[in-house]
Amino acid sequence: KLLDGKINRYTSAIMCSCCDNQISPSTFEAHAGWASRRKPYLHIFAGGVSLHELSISLLKKQKISRSADSDGRCSICEQGGHLLCCDGCPRAFHLECVPLKSEPRCIWYCKYCCHNVYHNERREERNANAQDAVRVAEMAPLEQIAQRAPLTVNDTEAVEGGCPLCREDDFQLKGFGPRTVIICDQCNKEYHVGCLKDHKIADLKKLPKGDWFCGSECLQVRTVLHNLVIRGDVPISDSLLSLIKKKHKEKGLKTNYGLDVKWRIMNWKLLASEEIRALLSKAVSIFHEQFDPIVDADTDIDFIPSMIYGRSIKDQYFGGMYCAVLTVNKEVVSTGVFRMFGREVAELPLVATNAASQGK
Repeated sequence: KLLDGKINRYTSAIMCSCCDNQISPSTFEAHAGWASRRKPYLHIFAGGVSLHELSISLLKKQKISRSADSDGRCSICEQGGHLLCCDGCPRAFHLECVPLKSEPRCIWYCKYCCHNVYHNERREERNANAQDAVRVAEMAPLEQIAQRAPLTVNDTEAVEGGCPLCREDDFQLKGFGPRTVIICDQCNKEYHVGCLKDHKIADLKKLPKGDWFCGSECLQVRTVLHNLVIRGDVPISDSLLSLIKKKHKEKGLKTNYGLDVKWRIMNWKLLASEEIRALLSKAVSIFHEQFDPIVDADTDIDFIPSMIYGRSIKDQYFGGMYCAVLTVNKEVVSTGVFRMFGREVAELPLVATNAASQGK
């Protein structure tokens, strides 16, 4: 239902006309029965302008320099410094994180704004041609599935969890006790402190500082990964290099330069430097070139940089993620993110090669 009201200039709340209650802007959408949309500022309008657009226009009126040193943080790497501000949203970026070779001289929109505009246009087309869309869906389901669609994470899917020892998912929220949960920093399994003691795995008197591992296997996996991170660039084997040269020859690709092909493993939490940040930023740009942003519906945060930099978003923990890159003559051409769960299980959710290097 469509609701209207007046904004209280002192409390910033909305006095709803239907019930005379003051509702905060963040919950006014839910008050109207549209809690599932979770984007109130895009759907509340003042004078024909959404609150989202209004906030952006006010931000522009503050005359924030698009090329000055900013006290903010880059939306990709979350580091400060010389940032470029998007003209469509409050996000800011390092040039190398976008990436751009130089600062644009005209209006510039970030990947997220372009993504939203594209899918809003697609959504309008679908709404305008709803009946045709139904017929197409009935006639060509495979074509419909093959079309690229916006990837938005609305709700976390329920997965089997809880303590591996007792299979219970209850936990103690405050203080320290038998039902306090501790998470292994390698396999990400959650254990009750009391269950660890009962099974004679560990007798913890308090939560340890720093990393904690549930057993020698996870410690060994972490040690191997840590050593790979510290090792840095590793040349590929001669046999693999021969395969690449053979494929180039079959495709008629003339290479007047040597092929210096290397790979490396990175983890921002284990080893952070300007060199690593530049490589991870390049990995983000390759993923954004090949995939739509995977955006959390509640926070509007993109999962891809969070996975690469090992950050957490609400209930999503990416601390155990590692990023692998393949470089040719010091240029990143392929990248992937992975996570190890013990010796036998690993996940590799995203792998991509830049457009110029595909097929090589």
